[in-house]
Amino acid sequence: MTMAAVGVAVALLSCAPAQPVATPSSAPSVAIATAAPPDGLSASLVQYRRDQPRRFVEVKLANAGAAALDVTLLDVTLPGFTDTGPIDRTTTVEADRQVDLPVPLGEPVCDEPPEGGAVARLEVASGVRGTVRTMVPIDDGRLLARLHGFDCAVQRADEVTDITLTPAWEQRGEGRDLTVAGVAAAVLTDPSATVEITDVAGNLLFVAMPESVTPSLPVRLDDTATTATIGFELLPARCDGHAIAEAKRLTTVAFMVSVDGAESVPIRQPPDDAGFDTLVQALNERCAAL
Repeated sequence: MTMAAVGVAVALLSCAPAQPVATPSSAPSVAIATAAPPDGLSASLVQYRRDQPRRFVEVKLANAGAAALDVTLLDVTLPGFTDTGPIDRTTTVEADRQVDLPVPLGEPVCDEPPEGGAVARLEVASGVRGTVRTMVPIDDGRLLARLHGFDCAVQRADEVTDITLTPAWEQRGEGRDLTVAGVAAAVLTDPSATVEITDVAGNLLFVAMPESVTPSLPVRLDDTATTATIGFELLPARCDGHAIAEAKRLTTVAFMVSVDGAESVPIRQPPDDAGFDTLVQALNERCAAL
């Protein structure tokens, strides 16, 4: 090519519109076939104690086949609960092994009964079939029904009852004999309901003293008595450093509430900042005396 030709080519390139630079997100997607689950791949649902405060469940993937599978959990359908969006968690499930994948549990939908079964949408890669997308039914062993019933009972109790911890916290006694007295105000917000507060349950750091609750339990709220003031005492009961470090989360007080004769469920309320400080000071003092 002559120098003149090179100059013309450069001039033409400088006048041409800029070409977009390809990025991974703009690259054409690879079509993935949809197929039945690989033989031996199944899913079940469990919830461990550690999952409960975070409102999680675990999708347990089991591979009864002869080869390892690379599985991506794309999303799940959990009837009775709101959709929490895509999950997109990938793991390798070796042959004859199980893997737990945590899944957030949405909010309960209580105005209509749940329909259908739980389902996991997966992307599965194997050396035999390549990569496919598939739907796998989840055997929940009626776990979802139990969780849904419990959550809806708590929702109902919270709708008809307002329980708050007042600022009236007081340390009583000292050393290993001290307790912390608290007061709760309970209001029936739906006079068509009948509510009984059947227990003050305390928390992981403090034990509620049953004999200290006034008036005596159960405390009934109905259309003839829509408010109540409940006094109680808490005994600091756990002194390990890990528990104390989690004190802010562990100082909620649980009130067991029954609505219209149904099984009691907890309504949990945290203390205000001053109450929290009183509780932690009492906890440290009693632990130092033990």
